[in-house]
Amino acid sequence: MSADDKPLSDSDAIFARGYAAALKPLLGVSGGAGKHQLILTSPPTQRGIAAGSDIDSKYTGYLIYKFANALQDSDNPVYSGSGAGNYADQLASRMQDKDASEQNKRWLKEAQATFAEAAKRSRETKKEAEKDWEDAKSGRNFEHWASIEYPELQQARERASIAQTDLQQAEQSVNGAQAVLLSGYRGRMDRAQNVRDGLPGYNQQVISQLDQPQATTYVPLYSIDTYTKAVDHWYEITKGIPREKVKRDQVITIDISEGRKTNWEDYGFKEVRGGGNVGFWPFFHADVNNRSTTERRELNTKDRESCIDLVLAMVGVLKFDVTAGLWDSPDIKTIFPTLRPGAPPDVLGPKYARVTSLLCGFDVQLKVKFAAEMREEVNQIYQEVKEKGGNLTIFGIRFSVGAGGGSRERDEYKFKDIEWDKFSGSLTITPSTGQLTPTFLGAIARRFD
Repeated sequence: MSADDKPLSDSDAIFARGYAAALKPLLGVSGGAGKHQLILTSPPTQRGIAAGSDIDSKYTGYLIYKFANALQDSDNPVYSGSGAGNYADQLASRMQDKDASEQNKRWLKEAQATFAEAAKRSRETKKEAEKDWEDAKSGRNFEHWASIEYPELQQARERASIAQTDLQQAEQSVNGAQAVLLSGYRGRMDRAQNVRDGLPGYNQQVISQLDQPQATTYVPLYSIDTYTKAVDHWYEITKGIPREKVKRDQVITIDISEGRKTNWEDYGFKEVRGGGNVGFWPFFHADVNNRSTTERRELNTKDRESCIDLVLAMVGVLKFDVTAGLWDSPDIKTIFPTLRPGAPPDVLGPKYARVTSLLCGFDVQLKVKFAAEMREEVNQIYQEVKEKGGNLTIFGIRFSVGAGGGSRERDEYKFKDIEWDKFSGSLTITPSTGQLTPTFLGAIARRFD
């Protein structure tokens, strides 16, 4: 089950499916999503990957790695920036846990268990070391720092290496040629997870913070062709132009009727359990300040969804495909379909999905039109937040009055960014001048069936 296990309301699900239907053609999907594909949608304030001539490419590479390596829950239609697991780690786990022999000889069993424990401890030690390294802010390369300040990491790696050699010998004695194939897979994985040396095609040198350009490490290689070039282009054609004069001629009209007449299977989901707990939904809600607490306000949209028109307008919108390095083994489950007894059952299982493409817009403006019967209710919530303070969220776009908690993953708006006309029922939300990053709108993910 999704970690975000709060279900969408029936009304919000209609808006969500309408949004997904509008994004499908832009993602290159016609008809149904396909047997394994999922269509994910994202709040139109979800910050995309920072890139461009003014951004260190090592930082962009790190953000691409974080995005592409994060698995998604296959029962949650909302992409919100976080992950449900680590693809590279699960792939490595699948390689070590596959059932190498029907006989399951004692040596092989013991070698598998020893290597699994040693590899787990090595990963845990690396995470502990990285945390201390980040806290230390020494400015040194991670490996250089760890070799001096954290000798436990090298010791854990050596134990894992010895255990892996023993496991390879055990599999060779039991499985012959298949063990050689598996050894090749693991060799590629080892190159990808090498954090000390650059191995072209397998890993990439990155930095996790722009203000620490010397604090580098290596992560498995992912790439998104033409992404940086597209961001540079979008930035250049809008640079210095007042926001009210920016030409946003790429339009996405969200047809609510599509949300009513389709079901989640049309977007690839066997079931939907989560999605209602990420700030995207409910469609129109507010937290109003009341002394030391806040009170929730929510616009009732049930059976009134057709009273709302939604349009997204932007400077540009493009689909980008994600490519993994030479280390990836997407056919691992076909070649080694069974796992050893006791192996974690969910590793690369149908509980998870892997993002393969993303849809990004630049300088995204939201236009909402409320029917006459809803305008007074909208205005009451709007005015209460404006007068008492708090925040208001409309279709995932969050506005604050007074001091508000910012987000590293979402763009935060102020009330001055809203143009609300009660008489016409028109509400327009325009981004600030000088947008630096695109906005995630949606993605295609592949479920591990």
